[in-house]
Amino acid sequence: MGFRQIIILIISFIYFLCCYRYFNADFFAPCCDGAIDKTSENIIPPLGTKDAKLGPIVFDYNNAVPITSNEFEDYKSNVIADGEGAEGLEITGYYFDEEEKPDGYDNMGMLRANKTRALFSPPIAEEKIQIKSEKVSKDAIDTSKPFESVAFNWLGKKAFEEPKIQRTASGDVHILFDSNSVKFEKSGEVDEYLDSIAEKLKSDNKLVADIIGHTDGTGEPGPNRRLSRARAKVIRNILREKGAPYNQLKYRGKGESNHVAPNKVESDRRLNRRVIIVLDTKDK
Repeated sequence: MGFRQIIILIISFIYFLCCYRYFNADFFAPCCDGAIDKTSENIIPPLGTKDAKLGPIVFDYNNAVPITSNEFEDYKSNVIADGEGAEGLEITGYYFDEEEKPDGYDNMGMLRANKTRALFSPPIAEEKIQIKSEKVSKDAIDTSKPFESVAFNWLGKKAFEEPKIQRTASGDVHILFDSNSVKFEKSGEVDEYLDSIAEKLKSDNKLVADIIGHTDGTGEPGPNRRLSRARAKVIRNILREKGAPYNQLKYRGKGESNHVAPNKVESDRRLNRRVIIVLDTKDK
C-alpha cells in the first residue's frame, strides 16, 4: 500500500469518526434523552422543551402537560418569593368548553392546575397548595400554538396599599412604589386609572396590556429584576380583580434599567421605582 493510499485512509477514518460523533450528539441526544410518556400523569417534560419566548409555562390545546421554558426556574423562584408570609398557594387552571374532559377530572383546567402543583411541591408543601379551574373563551387565543393557562394567587397574604400615580410631562403614567418593596403610596387616583385600563381591555379583545416594572439603582441586578417583576405582577393582579381578561395581560420586570431620573438623591430614586402600562394590539 502506497503512502498516498495510507493518507487517504487516515483522512477517511477521521471524517467518518467526526460524522459519527456529530450524529450521536446532535441528533439522538435531543431526540431520545428524557423522552416523555405523555400518557403518564406524573411525568413533567424537561425544561426548555419549547421556545422560551412562549413564556415560562404554557400548554397545548387539549393537553394538560406543562411546557416549561429555560426561564421557568427563575419564574418559579419569583412566585415562591412573592408568597412570603402567605398561608397557602392557589393555582387556577384555565380551560375551554371545547376541550376534552380528562378521566378523573371535571375539566382540563383542573388537570392543568394539578400538574402545575407537582412543579411547585416541593418546595411548597402539597397540603398548602389549592387548585381550581376557570372556564374562558378561546376567541382571543390562538390555540394552534402553546398558550398560558395557569395563574397563581397567594392566600392569606396581607393586602398592599394603593400605589401613587406620577404623570410625566409627556403624558405617560407611572405608578410609584416604596423602596425595596412591592408596597406603594396611598392614592385614589390610581384606582380610576386602572379602572380605565381594565375597561379598555374588556371592550376590545385585541388590546394587550404590557405591564413593566422598574427599580431604582440601589441593590444588585438579580434581586432588582425579581423585585421589578413582582411590582408588575401586583398591578397585573389588580387589573384581574377589576375584570380585565387574563389573556390580555402580560407582565415583566426590567430591574434598574431605563431610569427616568438620576439615582443620587431619594426624590429622584423614587421616580425610578415604578410600573408603567403600555397598551398595544395583538396583531403587532
